[in-house]
Amino acid sequence: MTAADLGVVEIRTPATSVVEIPTPISTLFDITGPIFNPAVTAYLHKQLAPGAVWVVEHHLGYDPGGITVIDDEGYRIEGYGVQYVVPGSRLLIVHDISIMGTAHLS
Repeated sequence: MTAADLGVVEIRTPATSVVEIPTPISTLFDITGPIFNPAVTAYLHKQLAPGAVWVVEHHLGYDPGGITVIDDEGYRIEGYGVQYVVPGSRLLIVHDISIMGTAHLS
């Protein structure tokens, strides 16, 4: 059995070392839509338009307990609400005012 039989792609770098990159499971099976990846333990949501309610599609497979919100000026935001809409997949972050920024989930 070779690495190719296991769905592993070999890439040779200039230093002649081998880096193994697993083939995405979506290319091995006929799966449509987002799937749970147990190797993913964090997600970064970028809110590009100001909003008081951010809809975050994270697909982590669990409800993240660590959520940090940073506004577009780089300030950490406190006092927001979180509502888990679809367990392990989607949540809402609710602010008092419309803001842009990022949400770091883990």
